Amino acid sequence: MQFIGYSRDIYLSLRQHLVRQPQKCYWVKIHTIERPNRTILENIEQAWIEENGNLPVGNGEQKATWTQPI
Repeated sequence: MQFIGYSRDIYLSLRQHLVRQPQKCYWVKIHTIERPNRTILENIEQAWIEENGNLPVGNGEQKATWTQPI
């Protein structure tokens, strides 16, 4: 696993990930919620990191390569 994150616009985020890290994008897991807020999204992100068992490399020092605007 490379990166776990959250987005309010999954289409735009996936497009940006494919531009930034095309060699590392090959699978996506999505959880949709009706009324997203930062707390809910951060809790889901943390639960997925815990489910993974370790911090993906893209969530550590390399997080900016996944999250910064193009």
